[in-house]
Amino acid sequence: NEHREETVELTIGSAIFLTLLATFLFAFWYQALKHLGEYPLAGFVMWLYISSFITILAACRVLGAHDMPEGIFQEIQGKELAAFGVCLGGAAMTYGLIVSLIHMKEYGMIANQAISGTAGAILGVILTFVVGGLSPDVSLAMVLAAAAVLIGASVILQYSGMIKTGDRKKQGENESQQNMESLKKQNKMLIFSNILMMGYSIAYMLGTRSELHPKGFPALLCVLLLAIGSLFAALSYAAVSLTRHHQWRQALIPPNRIPIYMALGAGICHYGGNLMQIYALPLLSAPVSNLLLKTSSLWTYLWGVVYGEYKGAVLKSKIFLAAGIGAYAVGILLLTYALYC
Repeated sequence: NEHREETVELTIGSAIFLTLLATFLFAFWYQALKHLGEYPLAGFVMWLYISSFITILAACRVLGAHDMPEGIFQEIQGKELAAFGVCLGGAAMTYGLIVSLIHMKEYGMIANQAISGTAGAILGVILTFVVGGLSPDVSLAMVLAAAAVLIGASVILQYSGMIKTGDRKKQGENESQQNMESLKKQNKMLIFSNILMMGYSIAYMLGTRSELHPKGFPALLCVLLLAIGSLFAALSYAAVSLTRHHQWRQALIPPNRIPIYMALGAGICHYGGNLMQIYALPLLSAPVSNLLLKTSSLWTYLWGVVYGEYKGAVLKSKIFLAAGIGAYAVGILLLTYALYC
């Protein structure tokens, strides 16, 4: 069939590996936020998506003849509205990500995942089953079991972060009250962010050609359309923010150019990861792919540990952290079994 021909080089095992590698890359490039210093976030986002777009253009140059032998315009012909919809999905994802990055820069990676990890996982599971559909070859019972385990893992890690923070806050009740107000603000920010990023999920699930969606685009073209939407969103955000705060000079020719280089590298990781994940999608089906993507929360927590966000945490918090990591491993094994059984 059509989608098998496009992914003929991939096996289920390699598709799982690519998706998990994509989750690592997503969590990896977030680390750049810790090293921006005074460099404007809008400048970082601008260079990030310029790099992302160039990365996918380079991929089209290398893989286009194989994936789109008739050419980009021939693939889009008659499906212009669908192509525009995919672009909108890319733009929505970027606006949602900008909100998430603002939060992450202010409150840290673990605080970000503690709120968005669980909500995003539940929304993602519902969305992927309703919109993406599950291949008849995949065990529904095992996927549902894996979904429950992975959502449970997210909740366990969230609790680990809460008791770690809560114990620290015994040092001052005023600080605790302030943090409760902060938590309400964070919840609103990240729920809004997750809703926007659902646009990306809908776009790639409906936009990628597969057995369940035969009228979709080749994976490479779908990612290119997403990247176009993302670039537009990033440039529009940068134009408004950098102009408003008079930061164009700081963004374009800063005294220290390392943040620009980090943004360019982050773009390769970001959309390179998107490309890997969407290439693997037809073999895995949307619900399985989405659940594997949720393991990016695990990497975020591990990076948080590396950067000392669990320094001084009580033993109980660390035990729940270990339990959450173990639950993620079990969830991945259940998904792998669902694909092979």
